[in-house]
Amino acid sequence: MNTSTHFPPNRPYLSDAVFDNASKRDQYFRSSKKAGWGSSPRFRSPCSDLPSHLPSLPRPAITTGRKRRLSDTLRNDAKQKTRAASATDELRRQRNRAHQARYKMKQSQLIADLGDSVEFLKEEIQELELKYRLLSYKLPTHTTVWPAAAEFFRLFRHGVEGPGSSTTMPSQKQAQWNFMQHTMALDVTDGVSFGVQAVMENLALQSRCYEEMNLRPLRMDSGPGNSLVVTTRCELVITKNTLCFGFPNLVKDGQWSPLADRMLGSNISIHGSMHFFWDSASGRVARLQWESDLMTPLLRLLGSLEDVAHAFDGARLSPEGLVPPSLHIL
Repeated sequence: MNTSTHFPPNRPYLSDAVFDNASKRDQYFRSSKKAGWGSSPRFRSPCSDLPSHLPSLPRPAITTGRKRRLSDTLRNDAKQKTRAASATDELRRQRNRAHQARYKMKQSQLIADLGDSVEFLKEEIQELELKYRLLSYKLPTHTTVWPAAAEFFRLFRHGVEGPGSSTTMPSQKQAQWNFMQHTMALDVTDGVSFGVQAVMENLALQSRCYEEMNLRPLRMDSGPGNSLVVTTRCELVITKNTLCFGFPNLVKDGQWSPLADRMLGSNISIHGSMHFFWDSASGRVARLQWESDLMTPLLRLLGSLEDVAHAFDGARLSPEGLVPPSLHIL
């Protein structure tokens, strides 16, 4: 059968122009099929103009099988070594901290011991200075009031503890009592109480309000007659007992007033004087009289006269730093 695209059955009825167009279209189709879709200028890729000498990127290495297991093993070993090193460093740091803590404790204890030694040496220095002053004075031959006063300040520098107190050594209490019996007259007075026993009780009463006190003589001068005037300075810490016994008006039902809070724990210095009146006939001290100024340090501490007046309103302690014996401290 002689029919095809170029030889259709109706060829005799078609013109030559039709055959020419069909032939051209067939040639164009064949040439496009051989050249490929991408070679046509109408569909050129925008990346075709890039230079062909671009550097090639390295391919990632693909590890499989035995190499991968070896790599994982090495990585795990490195992690374990890192953990072991970290644990060792932490243990070393803990040991160092423990050593430093023990060292600091030893240093703190050493500092505390040195502080106690310094305080002990200060007390010894004060006693030696007092003895030196007594020896440097030209003491009258007919009186012994000077050494009696010096011994009084040595024994009563920190006050007198009450009968029920256990903070003072028995030997210290006994030494105080023996001194009063051998140095004071039987009817010795402090202006309010009479007799050695009453004067000792009054001293203990004052000491209840003056805890942690340090009474020191600053100067000794001869007074009128056979008397001796000793200028003193008393350094003390206002403690809870000081407020409860000396200023009960500032503590009510266990509650501290604002003034009590301001006073608690403060260090004050009280200046005063003490008079020793000597009885030449008996060779003993016939009268003790002390004066002190408690208002000035409290005014310096509280800052206003109004607060000072409020502190003394209802207090057992007087502005002169004395406790009336009639006010018994429970």
